[in-house]
Amino acid sequence: MYDNVGRNHRNFPRTLLVCLWVAGLLMLASALASAQVGQAWAWGWNNTGQLGDGTKVNKKTPEPFSGVTGMVQISSGVSHTLALKSDGTVWAWGNNSGGQLGDGTYTDRLTPVQISALSG
Repeated sequence: MYDNVGRNHRNFPRTLLVCLWVAGLLMLASALASAQVGQAWAWGWNNTGQLGDGTKVNKKTPEPFSGVTGMVQISSGVSHTLALKSDGTVWAWGNNSGGQLGDGTYTDRLTPVQISALSG
């Protein structure tokens, strides 16, 4: 299993790690953290695409996440992630074996998909 705070965390901004704990964004097997409004970093286990980068490749260190722009809130489950954008739309990616993404399928998503039923 990969280090959820990144093996090279000494080079990673401390404020981001503090933000990670305060916002409760640490996932069981992977992590997503927000550095500032609209910007996020992702790393860790990626077996079902929960990092949203279009792959199933695990990441040992934090990498900028650009799958959704204008995010104001991020939430994650064990192996899926949800994001709320400033325009009120909701996006989801990762494991969908139980329909947890809310997109009407049971298909894992390697990149973010908009959840139309929750869009304002």
